[in-house]
Amino acid sequence: MLATIRTILINDSVISNLVGDKVYVSYSDQEIEAPYILIDELFKTPNDCKQEASTIDSLTIGVTAVAFSYKEISDILNRCRVLLDLYRDQTFMSLRYVGLEDMYDGTQGYFVKTNSYQSLIKV
Repeated sequence: MLATIRTILINDSVISNLVGDKVYVSYSDQEIEAPYILIDELFKTPNDCKQEASTIDSLTIGVTAVAFSYKEISDILNRCRVLLDLYRDQTFMSLRYVGLEDMYDGTQGYFVKTNSYQSLIKV
């Protein structure tokens, strides 16, 4: 399912202009130069069912951008939000933006911020 998000982002011309093909799922090589995007599963909880296995999970996804300027990181994450907020398909019953976290302020020459998305997924 994270690969679906990667495909959405990597196929967008605006994202491609901002980060090239540097959109990674779960990890990136430490030597990758910014800007880039990292997609990760932050946590997953099953839907409670009385007598059977859950067929729906609640998943929180982080879309982290690393960039050299505040404007660049804002452009990347704003475009990600346009593409992902309210996305639906056969796996994602819902996907919605729930917040932004400032991870690093740029004192080392780059910025790191994460958009969080809450989703319901079919399992």
